[in-house]
Amino acid sequence: MTTTLRIAKTLLLLLLIVPFALAQSAEKTLVKSFAFEKNETVTLDLPGTVALQTWDSPLLRVQISIMLNNGSEAVLKSLISAGRYNLTTENKDGQTFIIAPAMDKTVRIGGKPLEDTVRFLVFAPDNLSVKIKTPTDNSTMGKAF
Repeated sequence: MTTTLRIAKTLLLLLLIVPFALAQSAEKTLVKSFAFEKNETVTLDLPGTVALQTWDSPLLRVQISIMLNNGSEAVLKSLISAGRYNLTTENKDGQTFIIAPAMDKTVRIGGKPLEDTVRFLVFAPDNLSVKIKTPTDNSTMGKAF
């Protein structure tokens, strides 16, 4: 009788613990810097939340905070290695854009779409004009997180 009770308690405990163990998430922060000419205008065309601050450095620095809601640290590391969160510059019609082209692609993990939350904190020099492109194609100056 005590063996059966012990087994029942163990199974109940496992049933309570397993959902929490399977619900994995991972976080990582990446940094990318860009050098631009003085008085140049740069448009940030990035998916996710973008916050803008000025600083005394001549470089524009982008801090990328990534939270992967349905994957492990190893999955996030693989996505970073594959270049999902790489930022690049692109010139269109005489304007310079900072973009994350690989984030436009849908990634599936175990048949389910990837659930990642990405926030960008941008530090820009005072002598650089920075615009944030919104989904409605309007440009505004920096927004807070």
